[in-house]
Amino acid sequence: MKIYKVTHENRYYRIFFAPDVEYSNPLEYFKTGFIEYTASMDRDILLLKNLPISIQEIENFVIKETQERWVLSYYRNSLKKI
Repeated sequence: MKIYKVTHENRYYRIFFAPDVEYSNPLEYFKTGFIEYTASMDRDILLLKNLPISIQEIENFVIKETQERWVLSYYRNSLKKI
């Protein structure tokens, strides 16, 4: 999945391009989408706060936290009864 951030008249839009999913693993598809979307949003929020840390540290933190949130979300939802 590719996420593009477009600026138009002082606003930001996110455009998502997803690959063909016909023969893909649905769990991997949703995992990748969740991680990329959430990391993109979190990264922008942290960059706006002008924290005194490097961009690489922010990137590493965001990816690690997002992967952990996916695991927690996936297992929490998989335990619910349908």
